[in-house]
Amino acid sequence: MFKLLKISTEQFAIIEALFNPDDENIRFSLEIKFGINENRDVIATSIKFIFSQDNPFLILQVSCFFEIKSPLIKEAMIIEQDTARHLLLLTIGTARGVMHAKTEGTIFNKFVIPTINLYKIITEDIDLSKNKKIINEKNIV
Repeated sequence: MFKLLKISTEQFAIIEALFNPDDENIRFSLEIKFGINENRDVIATSIKFIFSQDNPFLILQVSCFFEIKSPLIKEAMIIEQDTARHLLLLTIGTARGVMHAKTEGTIFNKFVIPTINLYKIITEDIDLSKNKKIINEKNIV
């Protein structure tokens, strides 16, 4: 139904000056976005992770671009929730690998993207026609 075309690290930042190693109160947040190109043949999933104390000190945003082979998605612009969860699961796993590689050998390597229950986050099908984010063709080349 789909094929992974490209992985992109959209953002990565370690802000050491804002990290207090003595403060164990670490907060974690995430932001998820879906997009589709104008030809309706590529879906993008983007996930942004922020680790913070009083301020963000570790930020990572990764996008995965998938070629669509499903006529249902192309015509109706609807991603069934199970498919959306699967695409996000692939993107989250990819982000874990990117984060590990970027933080390896630093004190920030101890921070791991936690397991995420996508059943609580994606509770209905994703309607891409309502999504304002249209991916640009040059982003996937």
